Amino acid sequence: MKIVMNMDYYDDVLTSETPYDETKIEQFMRQCRDNGVEIVHWRLSICGKLAYPSKVRAEDVFREGPSNVAGDKMRAILESFDPLEAAVRLGHQYGIKIYAWITVMDEYYMRQGDTIGLESEFVIKHPKYTWISRDGQHHMLGAICYDYLEVVEHRLREIEEVLTYDIDGLYLCTRSHAKHSIPVLQDDYYGYNEPWVRKYKERYGVDVRTEAFDSDLLSEIRGESFTEFLRLASERVRRKGIPLIIGLRKSKHEAMNMYPYAKMFYDWQKWVKEDIVDEVSMCAGEDFHDQTPEWLTEIAEEMADYCLAYGKKMNVWMRMWDWSNKYSERTAVPCPTKPAEVVRDILRTLASYPKLNTVALHEALNVEHHNLWADIDPRKYK
Repeated sequence: MKIVMNMDYYDDVLTSETPYDETKIEQFMRQCRDNGVEIVHWRLSICGKLAYPSKVRAEDVFREGPSNVAGDKMRAILESFDPLEAAVRLGHQYGIKIYAWITVMDEYYMRQGDTIGLESEFVIKHPKYTWISRDGQHHMLGAICYDYLEVVEHRLREIEEVLTYDIDGLYLCTRSHAKHSIPVLQDDYYGYNEPWVRKYKERYGVDVRTEAFDSDLLSEIRGESFTEFLRLASERVRRKGIPLIIGLRKSKHEAMNMYPYAKMFYDWQKWVKEDIVDEVSMCAGEDFHDQTPEWLTEIAEEMADYCLAYGKKMNVWMRMWDWSNKYSERTAVPCPTKPAEVVRDILRTLASYPKLNTVALHEALNVEHHNLWADIDPRKYK
């Protein structure tokens, strides 16, 4: 079993008492090496903002002007050095592979009462490209419709820029904060954009905005456009000769952290069979222990077998945070995290499934804050 560390750099910058600079990045990479971590997913997306000095999306890099404490900290970092370049250079110095991590359905986040959020200029300028409610009155601003050429180009420009760095892989995650900033919380309420409405009408003779329809069929149509985007992204990654990893949930129509208010069918089996992705990373949800034995067997045996049949890999994405209040009172501690004994128990369980390629731990902040380095060392679970 290999351990992947999810480094959500923005979170570390926000919570660190002193700047999370190159010295701290080097210390982190050294800890990874010393504790058996082989790969780091280095997050570049901050919902709609960016944690590297992008030129193609310069408007989404923190600049002078209205901001919050987190934005000010991130701006100071980006004005002094390029975190992605530093992560790649220092990671390689310690033998760590760096996979750039981009979220593909996470363009907007605004907490209740805030006037400054984490929104991309793209969705602010073009809300029509975000998921629209059935009545056309509301938008899920964090989610974008990949059936629009403009959306595909928006994301591909970012990917092409990131591929100019000396990264070892590209991790595209479908996890989203979109549901936290929507005005209506109703099942299957969003995702009635004109291209999807038109395609459903052409195939099934029904206008989904005004007539009864099959929700799963519409979900599959939404997913088709994402598959075609992913195919284009894969072509670019292939030219660099590095792996493409996709992160998602196991349930067929469950768009991660958008469901049940929005549904999309992520056809991972098609992506594996048609050589679009190299690895599939399945998220275990809020708490690994909430999952049934059948859930793990399906992923670690049946789904893993499917991937292996096509020369691909199956991974598990495990959340270190404890947002459920199961192990601690989340409002009473600065970094609510699963206890060390729980982490060890989960890793022992996962290590017993040899067909799993990696376990991605989300996230580095939890390991650093609670000094769980020795507990996550995979060499203890052989």
